[in-house]
Amino acid sequence: MGSEDSTKDISGGRCEGISGGRDESISGGRDEGMSGGRCEGMSGGSNEGRREDRSVTTTMVMEPQHANTLGNVHGGEIMRLMDTTAAYTANKFAKTFCVTARVDEMQFLRPLHIGDFVTCKGTVVATGKTSIEVRVTVDAEDIHDSDSKGRALEAFFTFVALGEGGHPTPVPPFVPATEREKELHEHVQARRAFYKDRREAAKKRAANKDG
Repeated sequence: MGSEDSTKDISGGRCEGISGGRDESISGGRDEGMSGGRCEGMSGGSNEGRREDRSVTTTMVMEPQHANTLGNVHGGEIMRLMDTTAAYTANKFAKTFCVTARVDEMQFLRPLHIGDFVTCKGTVVATGKTSIEVRVTVDAEDIHDSDSKGRALEAFFTFVALGEGGHPTPVPPFVPATEREKELHEHVQARRAFYKDRREAAKKRAANKDG
């Protein structure tokens, strides 16, 4: 999305969330589980729905503790990084803590290896009344070869914003502006309609046990 990104850098394993406090959950605070990464740009604010609040990027280098004996990074490690980045994105946009509700279309496009420089970007692409849809992409490159950068994973994460007492709370509306934003927004809306139809069909089957 260009200038609206909140860009992160590798430095000392420091990761600060909205509240600035120490926390090892995905919903903000200081995360020490994925060593070597740094997240910034998570400060709060009163202007809801700002374009600069729609995107968060984290970067890190894959280390031996992230990989198996063959040097391939565990898929679970990258999924955790994606969930964390998506949570920061949702928290920043909603100005409150959000919890993961669903993950869709997780695609592993290429393997990651020890020493790879990884860039994980989360971008808000749609909202509901209390939910936020975040598209997460992971790009990787060999630090010794700048031409090796390419897409490794991507997925869509759905979050629910929580207010007082841990109850769902309304989120700022998302209004797509660019052609790419409109394309992704339409994709999300079509998928939501599919899930709604599937839920309704499941309810009908449950009501009619002989069906």
